Amino acid sequence: PEPFELQVRHVARITEAKYPNRDLAVQGLIRGEVDLLDDVQPWDVEPLAKQANVFVLPYVIPATHVIQFHPRSRYAQNRALRRSLSLALDRSGLLSEYILNRSITAQGILTTAPYRSTHPGFNQTLEVPVEDPRLAISMSNAARKELGGDLPPLKFALADPPNPPKVIEELVAGWKRVGIDVEIVPSDLLTTASLESDSPPWDMVYRIVRIADPQVGLWPFLTFQDRPTVSALASLPAWLRQKLLLLDQAGDYETANDRLRELHQLLWAEAELIPLWEVREHLAARKHLRGLVDPPMYFYQNVEQWRSLPWFPTEVE
Repeated sequence: PEPFELQVRHVARITEAKYPNRDLAVQGLIRGEVDLLDDVQPWDVEPLAKQANVFVLPYVIPATHVIQFHPRSRYAQNRALRRSLSLALDRSGLLSEYILNRSITAQGILTTAPYRSTHPGFNQTLEVPVEDPRLAISMSNAARKELGGDLPPLKFALADPPNPPKVIEELVAGWKRVGIDVEIVPSDLLTTASLESDSPPWDMVYRIVRIADPQVGLWPFLTFQDRPTVSALASLPAWLRQKLLLLDQAGDYETANDRLRELHQLLWAEAELIPLWEVREHLAARKHLRGLVDPPMYFYQNVEQWRSLPWFPTEVE
């Protein structure tokens, strides 16, 4: 316990509140019902930053939205099909219309990698694939021939559903327009056992990832593991296994970044995954709360050093 007469107090207890929806959570922060708000949506960043009693902090690591393929899926192993899936998407339109909700901000960009674009291992020479329905149709027809005329609906799981869910509907509709049927399957099919199955219950998955250091984080990401294990590499293409091992064996920072940029280019050329958007994430807090790390790595970082100043609500109900 701290002396009663102190004007600045350290945080002794945290009580989390759950609101029915995000709009009510934002209103709760403005009214002072809560002191902090995590996962601020891109379109709420500027309005909250203009509030007299609120400040907004961006997280260090942005969130990357990416579509990843099952390493054992017969259909996902087909390069022409992967390229068709990539070329069918209007990335720019979906980002503006849904992910950013048409807000005039720089909170999201198109990307070509599953890690942040500011990392020195990000290959800046690569261009984001532009929507090309004609080429996508041509590639899907080629894939169908290579697969013996067999192309059933692809199974699409959502490990991290985006907000708003309408994004997924638009992705599926885009693929439908180029002749590729996709069906959504339950996320509970995303199990360790499913990764080892030769008849997987899903072909591709929507993920939202935050890779702090791709030099160590890319291996577990590509193998769907929490940490890098050699055994998990078995399901990956031989060239990708070799490149990940070389990256892991890099003896210095510059060599690691060179190898990472090379790996980035190969992943892009082979369409081994479909990176979509890099979105800056934020937290918002009342100004009487002090001691927060700027910028933070995670929500409760340095919580033992947070301090609270006396305040009383002045907002009009």
